[in-house]
Amino acid sequence: APGPSAPGADPRKSYVPGMTVTTLPRDPMKTTLERDPPRLERGALRRKVATAATLPALLTLLVTLLALVLTLLPLQRAEEARRTSAAAHALAASVEGLSGGLPLTSPLVRAQLARVAGSSAARLPGQGVDFLVLLDAEGEAQVAWYRGEVGEERLPRGVRAALEERARAGVGGAATAGAAPTTWRDALGATWRDLLALVGLAEAEPVVVAVPVLRAGSAAGMVLAGSEGRLRRADLGRALLDALLAGLVPVLFGVLAALSLTRGLTGAITYLLRATDRISHGDLERRVELRRDDELGQIARAVERMRLSLLEAMERLRRR
Repeated sequence: APGPSAPGADPRKSYVPGMTVTTLPRDPMKTTLERDPPRLERGALRRKVATAATLPALLTLLVTLLALVLTLLPLQRAEEARRTSAAAHALAASVEGLSGGLPLTSPLVRAQLARVAGSSAARLPGQGVDFLVLLDAEGEAQVAWYRGEVGEERLPRGVRAALEERARAGVGGAATAGAAPTTWRDALGATWRDLLALVGLAEAEPVVVAVPVLRAGSAAGMVLAGSEGRLRRADLGRALLDALLAGLVPVLFGVLAALSLTRGLTGAITYLLRATDRISHGDLERRVELRRDDELGQIARAVERMRLSLLEAMERLRRR
């Protein structure tokens, strides 16, 4: 038989089968657990519930805003080109009726063109036209203004480059600045450039249209009119702001629903933690009552069945 344990050793820790100990066994009706009331950390649960409730709404809002941008940008560019083309056709018709069949370089026509330039510079910017140039048959500018200020020197360098490119292409030339995209790739590329310009990552590409000026049945010049997209960006910004404000409403309701749901969950979980803590410390008299129809309610009923089983087991031990 094994010998006794060393002096000073704890017989409960050095006990082996067959040895005799003088320490009384632990009372099964008592617990050795230290009383430590449980505390629920609510931050993690609140973040998870809030993320699950609001993330789909935020993603839906972002996708909706992107779809609006990709849809409205081509439509607004086409509408801007239509307005600019209408203004250019009106000016070309006015120039065609000046002083009969005289060339645009004659002094009489030039004096009339000066009045046309002043009136168009005061009227057309309000209709979305930012710049306009009237070229004669030799390609010389007879009328030029930019945002209401008359003079060819008022034209920025980028606008001049777009006008020169459009003038080289001619009235019926290939797709250039202001011409409608002919394929879906061109349309997608123009939309992408407009989107980059909208967020400030690229220079805005102006819309430029060319309308011929006919005098005495022959081409006497060309009207080039265009827009830098100021009205397009302003209209799109208002549309996106309205969509954003409308889309934030379900996000706000999602946040409120998440807070309400979190409050209910944390209350039920805290109750279950305290109930299981009481049971672990031998308090089997208080019932576990959590009236819920979800999984937490099922857990509460399972804990109650465990409490009753433990209570019956303790009663059987007392009877022995």
